[in-house]
Amino acid sequence: IENAGCPIATPRIVKTLAGAVATKIGDGSGRCICRIVSYMPGIPFSAAVPTPGLVAELGASAAALDSSLLGFEHDADQNTLLWHMQRATDLRNLLADIANIKLRNLVSACLDDFEGNVLPRISTLRSQVIHGDLNPDNVLVATTCPETIVGVIDFGDIVHGPMIFEVAIAASYLRTEEDPPALIAPFVAGFDKVTTLAADEFEILFDLVRTRLAASIAIEHWRRAVRGENDAYVLAYLQSGRSAEHFLAHLDSMTREQFTDRILQACRR
Repeated sequence: IENAGCPIATPRIVKTLAGAVATKIGDGSGRCICRIVSYMPGIPFSAAVPTPGLVAELGASAAALDSSLLGFEHDADQNTLLWHMQRATDLRNLLADIANIKLRNLVSACLDDFEGNVLPRISTLRSQVIHGDLNPDNVLVATTCPETIVGVIDFGDIVHGPMIFEVAIAASYLRTEEDPPALIAPFVAGFDKVTTLAADEFEILFDLVRTRLAASIAIEHWRRAVRGENDAYVLAYLQSGRSAEHFLAHLDSMTREQFTDRILQACRR
């Protein structure tokens, strides 16, 4: 990313004294793998006010990041991740943990649309290594300039997949209930200004955003069933899960065509 001249800063791996990228630490209770990365200045996007200008900057930054990753390959870029949208149909195995029947049906309908509208097209979409998790806690905003993106952290979900997945994943966290595309539209326009999106990518964006929301909901309910209601990890992400449920319901109040038209208008298409 650095060698490609990307304007968005990313953490550096701090090697051990022996030159390794990780080491094992622990005590009598067990051992863990320890990795250290450099500190990144800035405040999380989640703590900033998501204005149209900031989300447009986020879109441009996401495009710049992906441009810098274009052509990058690694033996681990085909890792099997539950979050990877190419495996979205596997989430059906988790639906039984969603007790609310209406919500379960809503998530199931998203997966049906993914299977029918997206899955047959995946092999034709342009693909590369993507960050895979540009959620508001993984994006840093300048402390002194609240509409400037300065960094991206947490590459733990990096994977090879369709580039439009990157757009959809980030867009799924730009949640407004009164007007669902209000923040998504300028974000996509910001991305499109740097990396022009193709017609087939616009056509499936609605389904992809809904698929990511469906994944967030299904995985959150599954974790709750496995770990228990009072698990610290479950409690930490409870609000995010509720937000995803509300946003998906509001997003489903509009049609695919209405959503796509708003995005195309923002991109001046």
